Amino acid sequence: MAVHEQLTVPYHQQDTDVYCGAACAQMVLGSIGAGIQAQDGIYTDERNHTNELASWYNPPDGLQWVLNDRRPSGFGGWFALYSLASEDAISRKLCWTIHHYGVAAVAMSTRAITGLSSAGTRRAPRRRTRRIRRTRSPPST
Repeated sequence: MAVHEQLTVPYHQQDTDVYCGAACAQMVLGSIGAGIQAQDGIYTDERNHTNELASWYNPPDGLQWVLNDRRPSGFGGWFALYSLASEDAISRKLCWTIHHYGVAAVAMSTRAITGLSSAGTRRAPRRRTRRIRRTRSPPST
C-alpha cells in the first residue's frame, strides 16, 4: 500500500559539528509555525534539560523538552519521546506520526521524537481519489 504524504519543512543545516539535534529542532519548529530559532539557544536548552547528558551531544529528552517548550500556542499538540527496539520500529513510528498528525518527527539512533495532537486536534483526513484499505494497526507506543 503506497501512501504519499508531503510536509513543508524548512531546511537548515547544522551550524557546528555537534548541533545536529538543534538543526532538527529548528526545522521541526519552523514547520509548525514557531519561526526560526537560533541553534545556539536550542543546543543550550537541550543540554540544560536532560537526564542523559553524558551519552549525547543532543540528548533526546532535552530535544523533546525544547520542542515542547518552544512550540507555538496554536500548535495544539505536544512532542513525545519513544525508545524503540529497531530501525524498522522507528521508521514505522515516524511514518505513522507524519500520516496521522501531519507533523515532522526526529529519529536519533533507536529513539524517536514525534509530534502528537491533543484530544480533538487530530488533523482532518485528506481527500483521496481512491479508497485505501488498511491491513495493519498503527504501531503501539
